[in-house]
Amino acid sequence: MDRMEEQLKQALQRRDPSPDFSARVMARIAEEKTRREQPWWQVWFAPGRRMAFAGGLACLLLVGAGVGYREIRERQRALEARDQIMQAFQITGTQLNRVNRMVHQQ
Repeated sequence: MDRMEEQLKQALQRRDPSPDFSARVMARIAEEKTRREQPWWQVWFAPGRRMAFAGGLACLLLVGAGVGYREIRERQRALEARDQIMQAFQITGTQLNRVNRMVHQQ
C-alpha cells in the first residue's frame, strides 16, 4: 500500500499552472462567447460537422428511397395479382356461359 499511497500523494500534489494558463483560459472564454453569438445554423453546420450531416442525410435518403421502392413494388404486385384474378374470372365466366348454352341446347 505504501507504493499506492505515494502515487496518490504525487498525483494530488499541488502544482503551479503553466505561465500561459490564464491566456489559454481567456482565449477559450472568448471563443465560447463568439460561438454563442453565432446563429445556430453556423454552429451546427460548422465545417467539421458538414460531412457528418451530409452523410446522415444521405443515409436517411437511401433508407427512405428503399422503403418507398419496396412499397411501390408491393403495390405493383398487388395490381398484377388483381389483373390476373380478373382475367381468371373472365375466362371462367366465358367457359360457364359456353357450358350453359350447351346444356340448354340439348
